[in-house]
Amino acid sequence: MSDDRPPQQVEDPGEYNQRLRLQELSQARKNASVSLGGEAAEVYGDRWETFALRQVKTFAKELEWLIRNEGGDEYFTKELGPITLGPPSLEGDRVLGSRPREKSFSVSGLFSTAGTGLGFVDLPAVVSHTWIINVDKQHQGPQQVQTTLETSVPISVSRNADSLCRKFINESGLDARLEEDKPHIKL
Repeated sequence: MSDDRPPQQVEDPGEYNQRLRLQELSQARKNASVSLGGEAAEVYGDRWETFALRQVKTFAKELEWLIRNEGGDEYFTKELGPITLGPPSLEGDRVLGSRPREKSFSVSGLFSTAGTGLGFVDLPAVVSHTWIINVDKQHQGPQQVQTTLETSVPISVSRNADSLCRKFINESGLDARLEEDKPHIKL
């Protein structure tokens, strides 16, 4: 009994792995885009900023090894936006000395470096700051009060990180490869 079927061709493992990586990158890019949209804001409500942060982080992490090998300084140093907290409210207490001021954290680049500090992919979902303030509490006298405020990473920071990731994809020519890898549907 003879088998007239042509021998099966096995895909090159390197090409197969590269195709899988491109598919994962394409999906991460799509997820990040969807997470930053208005529909996601409606669905996730108060958790939207955190959801978007996680999706854009995943997108950036998919690109990390490429950016570290081929990207310029911009991907490590570009200002993605500040995260601002405060100042804390001290209703009913008289502040002794200078009033507390807002605290801003700068997010520089997609990845942390010794020179720029915390990068986007290493940001916690919630950022906090604690102030220690000297106050004169009514009927209690002078005291030190500790006040902590926290906030989610603003959506503007995630949007700027997403934009920087997309810029890298465009400049490196990956956008064409991602488009090539999409399955074509014929009607």
